[in-house]
Amino acid sequence: MAVWTGTQMIVWGGIQDQTGGVYCSASCTPSTWYGDSDHDGYGSAAVSVEVCHQPPAGYVSSAGDCDDAHASVHPGAPQLCDGINDDCSDPSWPAVPVNEADADADGFRICGGDCDDTRAAVKPGGSQLCDGLNDNCSDPSWPAVPANEADADDDGFRICANDCNDGNADIHPGVTETCNGIDDDCSGAFDDDGSGVDSDGDGVHNACDDCRFVANPTQIDSDADRVGDACDNCQSGVNPAQTDTDHDGQGDLCDLDDGLLYFTELFKNGRVDWQAETVYAQFNLYRGSLGVLRATGEYTQDPSSVPEATRFCFVGSATQMDPHLPPVGTSNFYLVTGLNGGGESSLGNASNGAPRPNAHPCP
Repeated sequence: MAVWTGTQMIVWGGIQDQTGGVYCSASCTPSTWYGDSDHDGYGSAAVSVEVCHQPPAGYVSSAGDCDDAHASVHPGAPQLCDGINDDCSDPSWPAVPVNEADADADGFRICGGDCDDTRAAVKPGGSQLCDGLNDNCSDPSWPAVPANEADADDDGFRICANDCNDGNADIHPGVTETCNGIDDDCSGAFDDDGSGVDSDGDGVHNACDDCRFVANPTQIDSDADRVGDACDNCQSGVNPAQTDTDHDGQGDLCDLDDGLLYFTELFKNGRVDWQAETVYAQFNLYRGSLGVLRATGEYTQDPSSVPEATRFCFVGSATQMDPHLPPVGTSNFYLVTGLNGGGESSLGNASNGAPRPNAHPCP
């Protein structure tokens, strides 16, 4: 079948196939038309037909489209910050413009306002992460670091990480608290310890309380012996040990009658004598085996298991008869304590300075 339009004849049918053909009149020269799949007005040179007058649907007269799958890509197209090179006229096409990179894969390109394309956390609207950076490219002060992200004392803790004193490297979270009236570990409390025990309820934890069992929130210590005035029984001198040998409530440093007992005669004519202290009404005298002491470290020994041991309790004077003689080749020793209303005095100190323990005291 054929139709004459006046300038061309269109023929359908044929021997080999059913395709149509266009036959132009002598006065009509066929034009080349290019396929434009993305409808951006530029066709692809790889897809073309020659037709007289009007092109078929989907064809245009201009070629030069370097990417006929994207309408935004054509000769002279503006760069759209879409991660591709939109301008086919660019000699570097298809290389992507440098400012369209998203090297840190944070979803923001340089041309889209990413002020640091090497860090995914830094982007427009980025949350401040307390990392020493300004993570928000939208911040008008960028790249200035927010004030609370400073670490001026270089202790590894920023203000936003709870450093309560950024001018002192010794003060930061996790540091060991010292007894100095300062919140060293930024816990919100000064002179506290890990356990948080405050036996007297005065707000100062036991680890740093100079009177653990007497409330003294001011921690006044007139003689600077680390024992607060509230419980210091001798405030006229430095006596941090606060020993009170005679249990009279006055520290040994201030006590002119401190109750220290000295033997004056040791086992003379079957008698043991010691210095009398008027503060004591009675005394306890302990005898023990030197061999057992060396073997066990016990100063007061159990008479039921150590034959050489005995106790003379509630002695009313500074002397005691004891006719006992140790077996040949052995030695005995004596220790004496005083008794008053405050209880029994100490056994004194061992050679290493530690108080001698009383494992088997008088009843």
